[in-house]
Amino acid sequence: MKLVRALLFVVLISWGGGLMGQDVHYSLFNMSPLTLNPATTGAFEGTLRIGGIFRDQWYSIIPREFTTPSIYLDAPVITGFGKRDWVGVGISVFQDQVGSGQLRRGSALFSAAYHLALDKKGRSYLTLGGQGGYVQRRFDQMSTEIQFEDELELGGMLGVGNSPDRNGVGMNTNYVDINAGLIFRQLLENGASFDIGVAGQHLTRPKYNLITSKQEKLPMRFNVHGRFTSDLGEKWMMAPTAYFSTMSPSSEIAAQAWGGRYLGTEKEMLLRFGLGYRWKDAAELLLGFDYKGFQAGLSYDINVSQLNDASNFQGGFEIAASYILKIYKEPVVPPVIFCPRL
Repeated sequence: MKLVRALLFVVLISWGGGLMGQDVHYSLFNMSPLTLNPATTGAFEGTLRIGGIFRDQWYSIIPREFTTPSIYLDAPVITGFGKRDWVGVGISVFQDQVGSGQLRRGSALFSAAYHLALDKKGRSYLTLGGQGGYVQRRFDQMSTEIQFEDELELGGMLGVGNSPDRNGVGMNTNYVDINAGLIFRQLLENGASFDIGVAGQHLTRPKYNLITSKQEKLPMRFNVHGRFTSDLGEKWMMAPTAYFSTMSPSSEIAAQAWGGRYLGTEKEMLLRFGLGYRWKDAAELLLGFDYKGFQAGLSYDINVSQLNDASNFQGGFEIAASYILKIYKEPVVPPVIFCPRL
């Protein structure tokens, strides 16, 4: 079993460039807004938003080997230069884990965004966001899950070897990461809305290598995303979304068709469901539930990539939740700030 896991681990790592393996990747990308685009910071009607998401890639084959948990906190804090402008600030923290903790990457990124109203009614907004923080990569050379050549020559006994491979690697590296993004939002006359955004990540191309003799720079990553949300009568809604990401030498294209049914008479509860497809990688089963300021989501990836023989079509699992806290009296006039949905 260990041999199978080790072989699959090597295959996934070597092929991982096509999975955006060097960066945070979520099927429920709209439920991790600050990792999607820093311009989403403070883009909601409320006092404070807190959320988190957890992804376990290949959990049905090698559980807890490829995990990515993330949490975030953001808030609209002050008004801007215009009467309908405002500023949002936030923080997001995540950790990537690959192979029983042998390779980990964690970060704390602070973000800020300025939401500029383009008309007097506040129906159109252009938002500019920035993000920066500290990232650490760590490789656990002491893990007994790893065998180097010198150890295999000693009969395959597990332990810490004395080979140059094990001792000559700088096992920790730290760097500063800078991201920026732009989003345009439009509220339509019939109550529907759409948004489109673009974000650039790793803009300074920091050095991220673990081997001290090399100077490898992290490639820049660019995300483009869009969403249209509209009610279909009194009981139903739809929210098709699209996502494109590129990070040399790989790219990712995803499309999702979300639908939902309102429960109750005040539209306070919404049951969401949908299907998605990530090009040449996975089909996505999507489920969500909203109640007032609370939002939850689940997704499951059905692997359709070149790895489906090893994965038996089983892919990643995600669970996410967020809550918007309101500590003020709700206004009589309906708010113009768009409360995002999946």
